[in-house]
Amino acid sequence: MKRAAQLTRVLGVPGAPSGTQTAQKGRMFTEEASMSGHDANGRSLTALRWIARIWGTTAVLLTAPFFFEHLTWFNDLNRLPPLHIFVQQAYHLLLLVGLIAAWRWNLAGGVLALLGGFGFFVAIGGGSRLLPIVSTITAPGVLFVLYAWLSHRVVHASAPA
Repeated sequence: MKRAAQLTRVLGVPGAPSGTQTAQKGRMFTEEASMSGHDANGRSLTALRWIARIWGTTAVLLTAPFFFEHLTWFNDLNRLPPLHIFVQQAYHLLLLVGLIAAWRWNLAGGVLALLGGFGFFVAIGGGSRLLPIVSTITAPGVLFVLYAWLSHRVVHASAPA
């Protein structure tokens, strides 16, 4: 009965499912409670995560063909491209891997996407005409990092004192 009262207090919904319980300093709380959509913060965080996911997936779908097309430069081992092409491809791959990984690991994937996007921008020579394109492709990384930070704050703020 005491456990049900704790869940009711944390979730705000009598008889709600417990989710994944985590013990912290002898107190029980649920991570999912604060992010389950039962409150405005949870709905906002869920929306932020899905915006990042949809935007990131779109960025991957639009830029991956360029990455794979440029792999043809590496077909002939006797005539490899210059070093800067290797660097550009590595950063582009890091960006793509980061955006894909962010679906599961928001913070790590977002950081990889930001590093890859920034590195790619520098590797291709930067320039004001490319900034809007690279910013648009890298922006989901910012959203994933923001989501990870905010969700961490909400989870720890919802823990009973």
